[in-house]
Amino acid sequence: MGLKQELQAIIGGEVIDSAKERSHYSRDASIFEVKPKVIVKAKDVRDISNLVRFVSEAKKSGKKISLAPRAAGTCMSGGSLTESISLDVLNLNSIGEITGDRVAVGPGAFYRDLEDKTLLQGLIMPAYTASKKLCTVGGMVANNSSGEKTLVYGDTSKYVKKLKVILADGNEYEFGPLSAPELIHKKHLGTFEGEVYRKMHDMLDDHFSKIMGARPAVSKNSAGYLLWDVWDRRTFDLTKLFCGSQGTLGIITEIELALVPKHTHTKLLVITLDTLDVLPEIVARVLIHKPETFESFDDNTFSLAAKYMKEDTSKVITKKEALLTLIAEFAGENEVDANKVVEAARDALKGLPVEMQICETDEEEESYWNIRRSSFKLLREHVEGTHSVAPFVDDIIVRPEFLPQFLPKLEAILKEFKLIYTIAGHIGNGNFHLIPLMDMTSEKDRDAIVELSRRIFALVFEYKGSMAGEHNDGIIRTPFLEAMYGKEICELFRKTKEIFDPLNIFNPGKKVGGTVEFAKAHFAKKNEMPLY
Repeated sequence: MGLKQELQAIIGGEVIDSAKERSHYSRDASIFEVKPKVIVKAKDVRDISNLVRFVSEAKKSGKKISLAPRAAGTCMSGGSLTESISLDVLNLNSIGEITGDRVAVGPGAFYRDLEDKTLLQGLIMPAYTASKKLCTVGGMVANNSSGEKTLVYGDTSKYVKKLKVILADGNEYEFGPLSAPELIHKKHLGTFEGEVYRKMHDMLDDHFSKIMGARPAVSKNSAGYLLWDVWDRRTFDLTKLFCGSQGTLGIITEIELALVPKHTHTKLLVITLDTLDVLPEIVARVLIHKPETFESFDDNTFSLAAKYMKEDTSKVITKKEALLTLIAEFAGENEVDANKVVEAARDALKGLPVEMQICETDEEEESYWNIRRSSFKLLREHVEGTHSVAPFVDDIIVRPEFLPQFLPKLEAILKEFKLIYTIAGHIGNGNFHLIPLMDMTSEKDRDAIVELSRRIFALVFEYKGSMAGEHNDGIIRTPFLEAMYGKEICELFRKTKEIFDPLNIFNPGKKVGGTVEFAKAHFAKKNEMPLY
């Protein structure tokens, strides 16, 4: 009996091993191609539980087998790609009733559907990504995603209040914040859950100072396991660990999210500039006025938008020759307050070599947001010729005050490699989505990806930044975690993985054990990227 037949005997959903489906699941929004042996489209939680138990038993018998969860396939790091079993969780897409400021959702629920429901009550989950029309909530939690509102509201982990997770023993457990007495109770359980709590608490407490000192000095980070957020010697919360863990510790089956009121009084300031020299000063002056969002897109993005999003570009002031467009949104308790703060920010920039305009209509504002949120999608779908978008240094972040020193050094590296690239992202956080255009059929270009990664990440670490503000590690950045955190912290990451996943069945090679050699061997040697 083959693997497909064995799995179909215990799975209520679909089990597929056709060449077409395996090819589809071999790609995501990254530069990698990793073909799974089989795809399991779980029907429900029972299917996932049965699958985990099956894989555990098979692994114990000596088989090389594992599973990796997947939802919308929008990960830019290769985080859901696997050579073994790809677990599709899109059928777990329930969205519960909103109670107060809380809602429970399945990992396969699309964020767009959640937002449609929450907006009816004037609420949002504010850590949404630029790909919010494409991504699922489960993927957002697995990557600890963030986006345009993170500048004020924080990342996804801040809004995850409870999780249901299937652990390596195949059982589903609920996780949430625990007080010291509740933690003691959990540690006394004679189950696998109790073992996890005992070992994790001991490890975190024994290395408390070192762990706290390892936190990157930036406003958001999804690199490594977020150990420093789990235990502050008052509250113990393993949801913080599952956030950003990329399915390497267990399979999330339900997420309880906190929601916040959506501001209805906002104003958008648009700033265009023709040189990056003035960018650090602009950022510093705007941040003084506490924007709710502060985003950017470049001239290449706008040129594509002008061609393929004419309805939007016809409503905005940006010109094709503007090197960079910045959009800063300010909120107030009422329209008068919103106008006051946006005008103050505009006045603070007078005298700098920039053009500015405050958007007058909702339609104009929405057009700018459509262009910004579509920046990567435009590049992915419409770049022509012998190159394609290559996200590998796509998520670097340093503190904004370091930009005057950091940006010239970054630009020097890029010039050395004579790259064509685009830049967009969350300028208020110092988080840049830098997307070079590479010829993935060229061995020279593929080798350059590794060298560029080493050079640019080393520069980021020099300024105490992170190589992954929100896109996580996956295949592309896991090999560089030791360069970022050092051997001792990476050993704690390894122990964390071992505590939750002693047989290494959950998405191996991500967070722990990933190598440059594996990454290079699985570069997609083609100038195309699938559209999900």
